[in-house]
Amino acid sequence: MADGGWDNKADGAWSMVSGGNNGRAEGETSYVGGGRDVAAYGAESVAVGGEKTQAWGAHSVSFGGNSNKAVGKSSLAMGGYHNEARGELSIATGGELNKANGYGAVSRGGSDNNAGGRLSNALGGHMDHAAGEYSLTGGGYENYASGEGSVALGGSEGHANGHYAAVAGGQQDTADGEASVAEGGLRNTAKGEASAVSGGRFNMAKERDSSVSGGSNNVAGGPASSISGGEGNTASGNGASVSGGKGNQAQGSYSSVDGGKGRKVTGKYEQSSETQAWTIMKTPDHLYYVKAHRSR
Repeated sequence: MADGGWDNKADGAWSMVSGGNNGRAEGETSYVGGGRDVAAYGAESVAVGGEKTQAWGAHSVSFGGNSNKAVGKSSLAMGGYHNEARGELSIATGGELNKANGYGAVSRGGSDNNAGGRLSNALGGHMDHAAGEYSLTGGGYENYASGEGSVALGGSEGHANGHYAAVAGGQQDTADGEASVAEGGLRNTAKGEASAVSGGRFNMAKERDSSVSGGSNNVAGGPASSISGGEGNTASGNGASVSGGKGNQAQGSYSSVDGGKGRKVTGKYEQSSETQAWTIMKTPDHLYYVKAHRSR
């Protein structure tokens, strides 16, 4: 039934067009209400208002906006411009050129974003991709959340690849390890499981539970190792740490370097500070003592 408007057609069985211009209700029990060049093709689909809005999927709804499409079964496209809800139970609302391709995915606001993973969310920003299952992108530019449950927020060209990994702010940061975090800075990488890099440039936390806090070109390469700023420092021992400085190396397990330049400690528990170093020694009868020596 076509009721009011101009040049409307209700071709589907028990379909209806109410008002508007050049409306098409072609799906069985479909409904078109107002707008211009609006069409409901799917069974029991609804297209209301706007211009060139289309409801293709069964039980889908396209509401307002311009050139939006609700393609998936029970999907919703609402407002904005050239948005598409393609996954079953997906939602694309506001903004422009956004796509919700995954099952139950949501793409809301911003431009040219894609929520492709199952139950993923792409919220605002530009050219962001929430590809992993349960993943989230929010704001920023050209960010990717590809791991299951991963998050990419703000910044640009960030990649949250690991399961439950996160990148936040910064530029070209990468979180590869499971539950890893890369926050701020430039081209930082959190590679190990539960590793973290916070700020700075070209830093890497390579192993499980390792961390780098700022600075540049630092590498925390041992499990549970850490570097607090500085430049070109390396903590490769298990639980080793470097506190700033330049070109320092903590190679021994639980060894540490406290600033300075070009220092290297290789022994277990060995420490190096500005003036001297200590090594915890073990005697044949399993007693421990501290040996002090000049720092390197």
